[in-house]
Amino acid sequence: MNEIEQEIATVTGASGVSRDAVLQELWSGYGEIVRYSLSGCALPSVVVKQIKLPAEVAHPRGWGSDRGHARKLRSYEVETAWYSHFAADCGDEARVARCYGVIGEGVDVALILEDLDAAGYDRRVQDADELALQAALGWLAAFHARWQGASTDRLWPRGSYWHLATRPDEWAAMPEGPLKQHATALDQALENARFKTLIHGDAKIANFCFDSSGQRLAAVDFQYVGLGVGVCDLAYFLGSCLDGQALEERGAQCCDFYFACLEGQLLARDDMAAAEIKALIHEWRTLYPVAWADFERFLAGWSPGHPKLNSYSARMTRQALSRLV
Repeated sequence: MNEIEQEIATVTGASGVSRDAVLQELWSGYGEIVRYSLSGCALPSVVVKQIKLPAEVAHPRGWGSDRGHARKLRSYEVETAWYSHFAADCGDEARVARCYGVIGEGVDVALILEDLDAAGYDRRVQDADELALQAALGWLAAFHARWQGASTDRLWPRGSYWHLATRPDEWAAMPEGPLKQHATALDQALENARFKTLIHGDAKIANFCFDSSGQRLAAVDFQYVGLGVGVCDLAYFLGSCLDGQALEERGAQCCDFYFACLEGQLLARDDMAAAEIKALIHEWRTLYPVAWADFERFLAGWSPGHPKLNSYSARMTRQALSRLV
């Protein structure tokens, strides 16, 4: 057995460990995700996310830079901290992969994770139907409620991969106009929110694993988890699975469903007064268009022809900017 296989055997009690299949290459060549089959223990398999620094960074959209490289390295340190110190406390309603062990430290690391396919979360969704939408929105609400008021220096001080402080090059590449001019004001509106939680930071539909019913799911990929307002995840998620027309037709309904779930989850926690919960929901509803505008700012510099720049995101951006000028 090699080092990884030996560690898998140690943490799972397996008598046999064999490399099965590469499930995914990591973004820009930073490693791979591999399934290992097990024998002689209760688990049929595990998934290992192994970070391997590339000899040369080749960003798919040409954004390879020292700043981007440093951000990526920090993201893997954050993900290791997440699985080591936070993941086990998410609960069933905000299900995440269990972490069985960590090999190495810093950016030279491999995470031994639960195989969600083997746990019954083996369905991936691209075009979300009503059941999948509600399941994911319910997950986001449960996750945000669970970590509302969290404070930690182990994760990103600002969750999400696109916030302004980490994307000066993309801002510089934006065309001149109101969105570029007021980017800082939009950013500060989110940063200065009274109510903060942990946000997933990359809550696209591809990072949710569904069961066969489509009503239960678990989330993966916590490289950009950190403090923020829940509507940043909400806006990003909706944009990942609904096009402009679908958002115009269903966006308001999806928001209402998320906030109803969030209110229920916060009430169930029984550590926030009803008036505080209403204040949180009012603040986050007000910031929902701002979250859209903030992400549109990133896309406008990073990939100006991106399909997520649609009629709905443009309308949300106009609405956010109208409150600033």
